[in-house]
Amino acid sequence: MLPTCLAKFFGFKISRTAAWVAGTAVLVLSVLGLKPFFDVDSFRATWEAVSAAPVSLLLVIAAYFFAFALRAAMWARLLPELGFGHALTSIHLSIAGNHLLPLRLGEALRVSSAVKRASVGFQEALASTVTLRAADTLGLALLLAVLAPALVGPAATGPFLALVGIVGIVGAAGFIWMSRLRRTMAGRLRMPGLWMAAGAIAAWLLESAVIWQACRWAGLEISATEAVLVTAATILSQVVALAPGGFGTYEAAATGALVALGASPGTALSAALAAHTLKTLYSLGAGAVGLVYPAPGFLGRLRLARKPAMRRHAQPAPIVDPTRPIVLFLPALN
Repeated sequence: MLPTCLAKFFGFKISRTAAWVAGTAVLVLSVLGLKPFFDVDSFRATWEAVSAAPVSLLLVIAAYFFAFALRAAMWARLLPELGFGHALTSIHLSIAGNHLLPLRLGEALRVSSAVKRASVGFQEALASTVTLRAADTLGLALLLAVLAPALVGPAATGPFLALVGIVGIVGAAGFIWMSRLRRTMAGRLRMPGLWMAAGAIAAWLLESAVIWQACRWAGLEISATEAVLVTAATILSQVVALAPGGFGTYEAAATGALVALGASPGTALSAALAAHTLKTLYSLGAGAVGLVYPAPGFLGRLRLARKPAMRRHAQPAPIVDPTRPIVLFLPALN
């Protein structure tokens, strides 16, 4: 998220070739680093537990969906001209793109979808996106610092504060940008408040249900608080994710966090793989739906709109007296 937002905000471009090379390298190194901890038996048992609990699977997917629905509602509140449906669709397109592209480049789809499919200008769509994404990251950092300050130990304090500082600057820039746009767009743009911070934290609490249930499938009993901690540590480690979908870095961070909580490496990796696989399948499926629904689709209309039906009893047009002079003749298009 952060590299993409910084690139958009300051106007520089990210080389696609460099992004793919860096992403592929990180993916390979992560897989090689995690390979010694992969436990075939634990992995098989985890997925057998998933297939044997369809109700739990549906509940987890519902919680994950409502996390994004909450974020969409906040975005639609900031931009009244952006309906909830288009906001939700744009977010789903972006997370699908993030699972297919390196360096979180799928974030661009969020802005382009809102601009292309709704009556939203590019500047307000981008400014609100930068502000909301910064609030998301700061909310997650706050959860980590409050629930487990010990995890942000002396060795991690420097990087943690640097990350919070950078994201805070980006969020402040987005807030200032929105305030300037609001002066010329009365009624078309609303300013964020404390409700946005509360909404961001609530969305992360819903999303942590994925890790919590994945751990139960893998045979790990963790509390709701620990699930939030693992989610926070995992997502924050991917702020500068290079690999598509954060593959490798997600598993490494989740495994490390679970091992710190007392889990064995093999079981922790199985839980991380289950959670990441579920998120990836959801993102790709929701993104595919978002390409065509709601109308107009992201790729444009696939067929012409229906012509309005002709009235059967239409009134005849009035007859103009040919003897009267022409007062005004105005050629016009549409």
